[in-house]
Amino acid sequence: MVLWKDERRVVMGNKGHREEEILRVLREAESGDTVVEICRKHGISQQTFY
Repeated sequence: MVLWKDERRVVMGNKGHREEEILRVLREAESGDTVVEICRKHGISQQTFY
């Protein structure tokens, strides 16, 4: 859901993830865990991961 659109960016609702959370999930993927395991652990969809 888009709350408003600015010329430079689209501001979304509170569904986004912080940069730290994204990096943590990506590091887990690099360590060898499967995408399915990571997504279950963090409660995100595989589409969100990719």
